[in-house]
Amino acid sequence: MIAFVACRKTNDQNLLLSGYVSDHRNGSGVGDVYLTLSEQVVESGSLNSDFEVADEVLSSSNGAYNMLFGRRNALNYRLDLEKPGYFDKRVELNPDDFRPNQPVSKNVTMITQADFSVQLVNSNPYNDQDEIRIRKINAEFACACCNNEWVEVQGVDVDTTISCKLYGDYYLKYQYEIIKGELDTTIVDSTYCPAFQTTSVVINY
Repeated sequence: MIAFVACRKTNDQNLLLSGYVSDHRNGSGVGDVYLTLSEQVVESGSLNSDFEVADEVLSSSNGAYNMLFGRRNALNYRLDLEKPGYFDKRVELNPDDFRPNQPVSKNVTMITQADFSVQLVNSNPYNDQDEIRIRKINAEFACACCNNEWVEVQGVDVDTTISCKLYGDYYLKYQYEIIKGELDTTIVDSTYCPAFQTTSVVINY
């Protein structure tokens, strides 16, 4: 560690980071993305556990961004991107890629958000044994989004809404099973969830 820190002495030379932010659907540039570059530095021979902000910018209308910041004894860099309607994105950067006054290029793709809501309503005639089970079939996302777990509701007075987030412009498949009186059936369906919108489905059983 001592030798490594010594070879990355702090100086006043600038480091540069630039690139483009694009939409995962079509590769078009995404403007007004808030980008924060943070660094974890060595101070007095010790690694600071906290990340400090090195620079903050907004992407231009075509998705371009440029960051200029002073060189320090940084052992870790991370780039965070935020914009309403998109999932937040974090990118880890290798500090050894940076050289004084030599731009480092990093293009980043952001994923749009959509919302899905399904309302389950038990209609008359009904009884205490009525039951509905529902799950998504293809909800496999790299986020805390919709998942494929079963949700089960039983009883008479059922009016339940289940909501979750998913990738925008996505065909979501779901399956539900109904047990009601003599009825015992399974239905598979799907719905298109446009980006930046809430798609609502009502299931009366």
